[in-house]
Amino acid sequence: MGNPNSVEAFFGILNARRYEQLARLVEPGVITEWPQSGERIRGIGNTRAAFEHDPYPAYSLIQRVIGAEDKWVLTPSFTLVGVAGTGDHYIAEARTKYANGDTSGASTSSNFRMAST
Repeated sequence: MGNPNSVEAFFGILNARRYEQLARLVEPGVITEWPQSGERIRGIGNTRAAFEHDPYPAYSLIQRVIGAEDKWVLTPSFTLVGVAGTGDHYIAEARTKYANGDTSGASTSSNFRMAST
């Protein structure tokens, strides 16, 4: 399974609430940052626990996965941003729906290793 498929597998694990399978794709020393709440979670065990104990788990539908050659993009504020897409680095854009019915856009910038088949 190639790395773009690893991104899809990651969201599949989260959406299906199969958190025990996160270790297939996430390094033991992972650092998960959620800037909107200021949370920083260190380690696969803590990351898994955060997802398992989330009172309002979300369902995310991937809209686009960016990865391949490096690219430059222009933000809405006309700032050039380099997008590293080589190797294991991928950016995923998703629409996220929460248990209370709210929806939002989400993006992740992550390094994914190849998923085991």
